[in-house]
Amino acid sequence: MEKKRLKVCINASVLDEKPTGLGQFILNVTNYLVNRYKHEIDFTVYSPTKSQLQIPETLIRKISPLLQPSRFKLASFIRLYWNLFVYPIHGFKFDFALNLTPHGSIFLSNQLTIVHDLITLHYPEISKFQNYYYRILLGKLLRRSKCIITISHYTKNEMVNFYKIDPNNIKVIHNGYDETLFYPRMEQSAFLKKYELGTFLLAVGPTLAHKNFERLIMAYSEVRKNRISMDPLVIVGGFPDYLNKLKLIVKTLNLENDIRFIGYVDNQDLANFYSSAKALIYPSLMEGFGLPVLEAMASGCPVICSNTSSLPEVGGDAVLYFDPTDVHDIQLKIEQIYLDASLIDAMKAKNIKQVLKFSWQATADNIYKVVCANQTESNY
Repeated sequence: MEKKRLKVCINASVLDEKPTGLGQFILNVTNYLVNRYKHEIDFTVYSPTKSQLQIPETLIRKISPLLQPSRFKLASFIRLYWNLFVYPIHGFKFDFALNLTPHGSIFLSNQLTIVHDLITLHYPEISKFQNYYYRILLGKLLRRSKCIITISHYTKNEMVNFYKIDPNNIKVIHNGYDETLFYPRMEQSAFLKKYELGTFLLAVGPTLAHKNFERLIMAYSEVRKNRISMDPLVIVGGFPDYLNKLKLIVKTLNLENDIRFIGYVDNQDLANFYSSAKALIYPSLMEGFGLPVLEAMASGCPVICSNTSSLPEVGGDAVLYFDPTDVHDIQLKIEQIYLDASLIDAMKAKNIKQVLKFSWQATADNIYKVVCANQTESNY
């Protein structure tokens, strides 16, 4: 007797045409999972954009583009409505509804839900709406989920403590990185010429206040005072409101000729930035995973980063850590890579070993195993 094929819908309702961390996760997991297992599982992907989804177009069900965070200011409210009331109309028809982010419906019981972090519970000023969602609705969604996946042991512990969830019902599956993009690139002269750069320090992702770029800028200012010659700091990406605050600090400290804000770049240029930088500095106070740390290491870039939350899980012993609340400690670690000539080479050698622990294929394979382990005859 032929084995019944599983029917799985993938909730990619947060996917944006300009994907940041969550978007990169959705794209990579969807692309790897669907392409590897489409001969065993009937997938349907619900997404507000087809951009960068490298799967058969027949498997994509386009939903309103207004759900995209960058397209519409009220996207969060529209997305909440869609997930609560429209999504279950489709989702109940499948064996499993796979939520790649903590967005789903409290009216579905056949869900597998992935939670990336609980940062908004610690920093409610990031988004009052999101904070209410995490406090009021997410717990109900998780209790309606057959299984919960999270991307670090740190976030798992957070969920157990806050939502009182059985830890046996939470599986930790680490993120991966795109091996076709993030690898050491030897010849970078054309790229450096494009951005008019020589040697530089890199920082990525100043989206919100918990990213802690204020302290990074102050630490850089102190390093700049202590050194006759200092490489510029290049800041890539970010959201406008937070960037404007940072630019004001830079102006106040008279660092406008030393710190450059590049804005959003595509993945190709991001990979080139990693490969060209003397080091990536990642000062975040809290992360669910910390994808830039992994991408930088894979690109051969030494990393100096916070010693908090999930980041030691990602960086292992390949990273130089600092206390992100201590400007002086950040300053000392930046200075260390200039004072110790052998440190850069040692960190690059450790990068090679550390990144072998992560891949998007492994992430997708482990999610597939969770799906298979939760097969059921009923959706109710």
